[in-house]
Amino acid sequence: MNDRILVVFEETNQFKKDQISELVNLSRKECVITTINELSKNKNIKDFCSVVDCTFDNKIFNKNKEKGTVLKNDNIIYLILKENNKIVCAGPNLSQLTTCNSNNISIQEKFQESYSKYNKIIDFLISKNQFLRNKDSFNKSTVDGLILNDVIKNNQYKIYKLVYSIPEIKEPNVEYVTFENIEILNELKNIIEEMTFI
Repeated sequence: MNDRILVVFEETNQFKKDQISELVNLSRKECVITTINELSKNKNIKDFCSVVDCTFDNKIFNKNKEKGTVLKNDNIIYLILKENNKIVCAGPNLSQLTTCNSNNISIQEKFQESYSKYNKIIDFLISKNQFLRNKDSFNKSTVDGLILNDVIKNNQYKIYKLVYSIPEIKEPNVEYVTFENIEILNELKNIIEEMTFI
């Protein structure tokens, strides 16, 4: 099973498949963006851990309502399919997510509401998938630094932090470890492997 979220849009006269994929505000690293036409030709929903249905009238969600249980969490309406426990969420459509440049204040507010809902749905789906949740937590923790003191011997009162890049302003008594420090990461990998067999 693919640990990615499939986001399905419906093409409009203004936005075709290639343009939809290039919309920066809709792209998330956990997601694969496609259209309903592309989905019917090439992709299988079963290849993804969950689906965000952003088609007009939420066609995928409504077509599968009888195949599962419809639930609601805050403002997120989702469906758990009985056959494979996949989650399908009803999301905002492309028109609702691309009206950010309007001069009309009520349209701008609707856009902000739709965009916020879109991101909340994806965050919700990440929280429901253990692999994505762990990956997301790890990525967030390496921004500030993931403390490695439990896995590094003889730390001599230093704090070791795993980070993507070494910050310009360093904390006192902190040794920064980047992903380029292969030796330490190999030690960490060995410790993690030992822990999984216990």
